Amino acid sequence: MDRQPTQLNDHLPLPQAALNILLALLEGEAHGHGIKKSIQDRSGLRMRAGTLYEALHRLDSNGLIKEVPTPSDCKEATSRWRYYRITALGRAVLEAELQRLDAIVRYAAERDLRLDRGVSRQDAKARS
Repeated sequence: MDRQPTQLNDHLPLPQAALNILLALLEGEAHGHGIKKSIQDRSGLRMRAGTLYEALHRLDSNGLIKEVPTPSDCKEATSRWRYYRITALGRAVLEAELQRLDAIVRYAAERDLRLDRGVSRQDAKARS
């Protein structure tokens, strides 16, 4: 049985699959295949179906996304497709995660870390 987190930070850090799913759902309601395609188009990440649906289940169980009825204007939907929408909690958790990641990137930038070599310029100067 899934444990319901009680604090925003209980959801952090988000696993990569969850982060990408929440980002995809910012574009609007979508079914699993649509989410998978959005992720691949945006990031190049090829998510396996098992990873996707396990993450969708966990996000739904934790209240970050919600299954919604199939849109009435959807011509290509089948009865097997499940549509999802990001919830207010999901948006809040995504915002907190993006702020957390931004802080990490700023930390690296402030220290002039060279991501291509894994050493800072200060360390490179000290070694010479």
